[in-house]
Amino acid sequence: MSINNLTEEEFEQRIIDDWAEYFESSPEEFEERGSKYLKRENYAENRVIVAHVGRRTFVQYSPNSEGRILAFAELCPNNFAVTADHLVSYFKNENIRIECLDNLFYLYPVSLRLFTPGERFVVRKLLVDDEAYLDELNNSCSKEEVDNSFVEIDELGVWGCFINDRLVAAASFSDWGLYGDFGVITHPELRKQGLAKAVVSAACKEAIGIGKIPVYRCHITLFSSISTAKSVGFSKYPRTYFKMEVLEFTR
Repeated sequence: MSINNLTEEEFEQRIIDDWAEYFESSPEEFEERGSKYLKRENYAENRVIVAHVGRRTFVQYSPNSEGRILAFAELCPNNFAVTADHLVSYFKNENIRIECLDNLFYLYPVSLRLFTPGERFVVRKLLVDDEAYLDELNNSCSKEEVDNSFVEIDELGVWGCFINDRLVAAASFSDWGLYGDFGVITHPELRKQGLAKAVVSAACKEAIGIGKIPVYRCHITLFSSISTAKSVGFSKYPRTYFKMEVLEFTR
């Protein structure tokens, strides 16, 4: 059934069922407090991702991290829900570091709120030929902002907001299976004018049109980005995959 025809309860269940398959689990297991450990053959060396799904956590790790992670797991009670802080406390700061702590928000199609900026702005879909515009926008932002934006010209869908032939905001979504995984970046001189909302909402409309559930990931304290997500219609669904903690062993 198309995601556009689902009730919100069915929409949430669709997400739960999808993540249950990904985490080699079941919807019922998500309601049980505790942790499950999964080796991910495709992970880069030293990578660990703690996924919070419902009441359960899934500790996913690279093959070369297996010995250390399973030794830690042996010490944990059965109903212990591991967090990034637990891993840092056990392995110590000099041996492991937290790369990001992200909330995940999902957009129920009916909740989408499209936003149109002022008349001087033009919002349109970006093509590969527009790469120079995106490069110029990225150069106006800090490296950290660019790295955290996840906006790439060759993603599944990319939208931009222009003023006088200058790209001042862009959003893209990548193919994440059932989902379209979103990112956004805005020129530092033109923030708080709704431009992020404009490009994200336009990209969401495209994603929904091709059957993707928009998912928006951002740092737990990046409040401006969280505000953008909520203003477009994204919500957190705590019974699903709602928080991601990414770590890396440093030695």
